[in-house]
Amino acid sequence: CCCAIFPRRQRLTHLAARPQERQTIQVTAILHVGDAERGKHWRAVFAREVPDITFLTENEPREGHDIRYLIAWVLNEDLISSLPHLEILFSIGAGVDQLDLSQVPAHVRVVRMIESGITNTMAEYIAMATLAAHRDLVQAEGLRASRNR
Repeated sequence: CCCAIFPRRQRLTHLAARPQERQTIQVTAILHVGDAERGKHWRAVFAREVPDITFLTENEPREGHDIRYLIAWVLNEDLISSLPHLEILFSIGAGVDQLDLSQVPAHVRVVRMIESGITNTMAEYIAMATLAAHRDLVQAEGLRASRNR
């Protein structure tokens, strides 16, 4: 459960005695980088399970948010460097081999998430690839395609 990972703490604006002395402290957030439709599902889960953590998608403004957690399948060069307070990178792939870990600072923990849907999909993929290799399906498909040209 994600509740064990995310403490119930959210930094809020500190209200001073006079409004002009108000200090803004950034709000702890998690950033999802990936498919927008999946981001909507992630947002709903976080709103229900960990409402104290602000959930952002890659196209939303990040100003005023202290992004400590990142959910991503792949990284681009500028992403990690734009997150100076990043603590945990959650890989939403079946593993982490698609990530360029040389971009990730040593203090950032990389977490491979395990979920039955990923496990089942990978098992199906391995079974399909094994059958395709043993039955020469790739070569057969190439021959079929060349005949249809």
